[in-house]
Amino acid sequence: MAVFRLFCILIVLVTVNCLPIFKNDDKVELPEIDSSEDVQVVNVSARDERLSRSSLRPGMQVRSYAIEIEPDIDSGTFTGTVLINALIIDQATISDPILFHVEDLDVNSVEVAIGGSTQYNDANFEVVDGELRITDLSRSTYWFRISYEGNLDPTAGLFVGSYDGGSYLAMNLFPTNARRVFPCIDEPTETSIISFTINEAPYANIISNTQLEAADSVSFKSMAGAPFRWALFGHDFTTYNVPVTNIVQLAGRPGLAGQENQASVAINSIYGTLNEWTNKPYLEIVNNQADNMHILAIPDVDIEWNTLSVIGLWEPYLMMVTQQHSVKQKQVALVKIAEAIARPWFGFTLVAENWIHQWIITGFQTYVAYEAVKELESGSTEAIDYDAIFVTDVIQEGLYRDGYASATILQPDDFIDDEVDIRSHINNGLLKYKAPAILSMLRLAMHEETDFIKVGAQGLFVQSNVDTVNTFNFLDNVGAPWDALDEKLFNNLEDFLNPYIKARGCPLLSVTYQRNLVTIARSTFNFAGVPSATNFFVPITFTTSADPDFENVIPSRVYNEPTSIEIPVTLGEDDWILFNIQGRGYYRVQYNPDMWERIIAALEDPERRNEIHHLNRATLLDDSLNLARRIASGLNYDIALRIVLSMELEKEYAVWKAYIRNMNFIRKRLDALVTNNDELDPQVYLRIVRRIISTVENDLDFRAENRVEPSMDTLTRGMVMDHACRAGSETCIAAAIDWFYLDNGVNPNIPRDLRPAIYCAMVREGEEDVREMLLELLEDSETRTMHDRVVILESLACSHDEGFIEGYLGETISDDSPYSIAEKFRIFTAIAESSYNNAKLALRFLRENTNDIRQHYGGSAKLEEALFVLANNIVENDMATDFRNWLGGNSHNLQDSQNAANVVQEIITENIAWSDRHLQDVYDWMEQNDATTAAVSMLLLCMTAFITLFS
Repeated sequence: MAVFRLFCILIVLVTVNCLPIFKNDDKVELPEIDSSEDVQVVNVSARDERLSRSSLRPGMQVRSYAIEIEPDIDSGTFTGTVLINALIIDQATISDPILFHVEDLDVNSVEVAIGGSTQYNDANFEVVDGELRITDLSRSTYWFRISYEGNLDPTAGLFVGSYDGGSYLAMNLFPTNARRVFPCIDEPTETSIISFTINEAPYANIISNTQLEAADSVSFKSMAGAPFRWALFGHDFTTYNVPVTNIVQLAGRPGLAGQENQASVAINSIYGTLNEWTNKPYLEIVNNQADNMHILAIPDVDIEWNTLSVIGLWEPYLMMVTQQHSVKQKQVALVKIAEAIARPWFGFTLVAENWIHQWIITGFQTYVAYEAVKELESGSTEAIDYDAIFVTDVIQEGLYRDGYASATILQPDDFIDDEVDIRSHINNGLLKYKAPAILSMLRLAMHEETDFIKVGAQGLFVQSNVDTVNTFNFLDNVGAPWDALDEKLFNNLEDFLNPYIKARGCPLLSVTYQRNLVTIARSTFNFAGVPSATNFFVPITFTTSADPDFENVIPSRVYNEPTSIEIPVTLGEDDWILFNIQGRGYYRVQYNPDMWERIIAALEDPERRNEIHHLNRATLLDDSLNLARRIASGLNYDIALRIVLSMELEKEYAVWKAYIRNMNFIRKRLDALVTNNDELDPQVYLRIVRRIISTVENDLDFRAENRVEPSMDTLTRGMVMDHACRAGSETCIAAAIDWFYLDNGVNPNIPRDLRPAIYCAMVREGEEDVREMLLELLEDSETRTMHDRVVILESLACSHDEGFIEGYLGETISDDSPYSIAEKFRIFTAIAESSYNNAKLALRFLRENTNDIRQHYGGSAKLEEALFVLANNIVENDMATDFRNWLGGNSHNLQDSQNAANVVQEIITENIAWSDRHLQDVYDWMEQNDATTAAVSMLLLCMTAFITLFS
C-alpha cells in the first residue's frame, strides 16, 4: 500500500482561531493566554485536593495541542510533531518536572519556548515508564515542540483497517489511547478546546467530531473536550442510507446493499428516543459539532467508540439481510446499535470525573439502550421481549459475576489513574451488567409512574453541555426531584445506593413461612458463602398462589432494617409465596425447605407450572443453582436439580437461558470428570438432556421448515438445539444431519437461527469432509454476510480433531492470517468454550503464544478478555495447575496483564473448590434421578393402562 501523508492538527485555543504548526527556527507571535479563561481542570472545588493528587502532573493545565502526524502504511508506523502550550497554575509545583503520557511512543526531541518568547531551545527530557519528563524549568508558561514516532494499529488508537479491495483510517482514543497518538495529559478532567486539520489523506471522506471551517477546507472547527473524546475516520465507504433526514448517515464497505434496512429503521427510532429521553437534542450537544452523525459498519475491528459524530460498529452488529437475518443477530444488534447511539450523550457529552464514576456512564448507556429497543419493538408482531433479555443477559449475568470474591466494586474508594487499572475496571469488571441492573431496580423502587433515572439524566444535561459527572452529581439530579415526593419507600438515596456500588456481592433474602407468618432475613450472597456486614436496601416484591399477581413489579416496601422482618400471609397447604417478581430486583432469594417443596410441586405440575410467570421460573432456576454452588452454606443440590428436571415442561426463552448459563458450568466439569475416569457413565449429563428437551422438541421442533412463530420461540429453538447437540442428543444430531446436506453441498435453506447448532454438530460428527464444505461456503462471498462468516468460523471450532484445532489457532496469529482482528478473538473464544479437550488446547496455545496473541488479537485488553474466557473453561485440577505454574513462572510474557491473570487465577481457584466439594455429588444425583417426574410418570402409567384396557 502506498505511503501517504496525514497531517492531524489538534489545537486547543482560548479563541476560535487555529494555531499553526511551528517548524524549526520559525519566528512567531504567540497569542496571549488569559489565565482566567474557564478551562479549569477541576469544576468541583470541594474535591480540588483529591483531584490534584490523581492528576498526572498536579498544578499544570494544557491549554493547546497542535499535532502533525505522518503515517507510513507499509511499515505500520507514524511520525509526529506536537506543539503544546502548558500553564503552571500552582506556584508550589513550578520547579517540578513537566509530565506527559507517551505510552508506546518514541520521543526523538523536545524543544521549549518560555512565556511569550518565539525562540525554541532544546530541553532536557527523559522517558520513564510511559511518561515524558521535561526538567530544569521554572516558569509559568511554556510552548513545547516534541517530535516522536509511534505504531499504527488498533491498540494504539490511530490505525489503518482493511477489507477486500480497500482500507480505512480510524482514530479512537477511548479510554487511554490518546497517549499513544501524541504526548498528552490523558485524564477525564483535562478539558480544552481542540480542533483538527487533516491534509493529504487518500480517502474521499474524512470525518471528525466537528464541522469543517469552510467547504473547501481540511480544518475542523474547534470544540471543547478531553483528548479521549476525539475520533477520526477516513474512508471510501458507500453511504447506504440516511436513517434520519439530513442528520444520520449509515455507511459501510462496498457490496452491502440490501443489508441496511433493519439497521436504518432501528437507528431512526433509537435516535428519536434518545433525543426525547435525554431532552438534549443531538444537534445542540455542543457548538461547532459536525452536521451529521456518521454510523459506520467496520469490517474488521470490534471496539467501543465514546465519541460525537463518528460511531463505529462491527459489521455483524449493524448489517442484516432484509427478511433473512437471524433473530439472534437482530437481538444482539439492536442493543449494540442503541448503546452506540447513546454514547454521544453518555460517554462524550457526559464523562466520568474519574474512572471510579464510570458506572454512571455505563449504567446510563445500557439502561437507555434497553428503553430504546423496547420502544422500537413495541407493537411489532415479531417483537423480541427485551424485558426477558434484560433480566437474563443483564441482571442475572451481573448477579452471577458478582458472586466471585474477585468481583469488581462499581465505585472503589480510591481514584483510578493507572492505565492497567482503568482497563480492568472498564473492560473486565461488572460495570456493563451491575450498573444498569442497579439503575433499573432503583427506578422501580423510587416511584411507580415517574422514571427518576430519566429525570436525573435530563437534569445532568441541563446542568452542563460537555462536562464530567460523579456520584454526587448523580445523587443530586436523581434525588432532588424525588425528595419532593410526599410518600417514599425509603428516605435517603445515597444510603440506598452506596452498598450496591461500594461493596461486592448482592443481597440474599432468606424466606421462612410458618403459621401464617413470613419471616425474611437478609445477608450477602457470594459463592464462597462468606458472611458480610453490608447493609443492603432491598426493594421487596412478592406474590402468592392464593392471589397471584406477576405484573406489579413495583416494590411494596424497602427492607433496610438491621434485623429480620415479618409479613403476615395466609397460605393453604399447597400454596407458595415468591419474592422478586419477574426477577427485576438485584438480589437472590432462598426459601425454607418446606416452601421449596411447594414451589417444586407447582413447577412439576403441567397445569400449575404456567401460573408462575416465566421470568420468575427463570429466577427460581437461576437462584437455586447459584445458591447450590456456594462452597459453604449452600442450598442442597437435590432441590436445585429437581427444578432442573422440571424443565421437561418448559419452552420459554428466559428459563432456558438461565438453565444453559448455569448448567454449562456443570456440563463442562462433568465432561472432564467422565473423560478422566473410565468407570463413570460418559452419558450421565446426556440422559438429563434427553429428558428435559421433550417439550421444546415437540412444540418447537428442530426440523420445522418455513415456520411463522414468535421471535422468542425462534431464539429458544436455536439456543436449546445448540446445547442439546453439544451434549450429544441423538435426536438433535439426527435433525442436524437432515438439515445439513442438499445436492452434495450445504443446504442454503437452513434457518439462520439453527445454523450455529447445525454447523457445530456436523463439524463434531462429520469432521474433515464437513469442514471442507464449510470452508468452501466461507469463500462464497455471493451467499454469505459477515455474520454468516462468523457463524461458520465459530462452528469450525467445534472440531474434535486436535491437529485441526492447533492449526486453526495458529492461523489466528500468523502474519498472513486470513482472519480479521475481531474474528481471531471469536475463534479463540469458540475453541475454548467448545469442549474440555479444546479448552486444554486453547490454554496451551495462550501460554505458549502470549505475545503473539497480544499483538494479533488487539492488544492487552483482548489478551485479558482471552484470559477471562479461559477462567470458566479451566475445569479440572491438572488444567488449573498448569495455569498456576505458568502464572508463577518467569516466562509468561503477561507484562501489563499480570493483574488480570491474577484475578483469573482467583476465579479458577473458586471453581476448582466447587468441583472438589460438589461435582461427584452432582454426578451421583444425576445418575440416580434421570427418570421422569412423578406427575409425568403417573400420566404415562394412566396412558398405558388406558391402551391396555382397550386392547
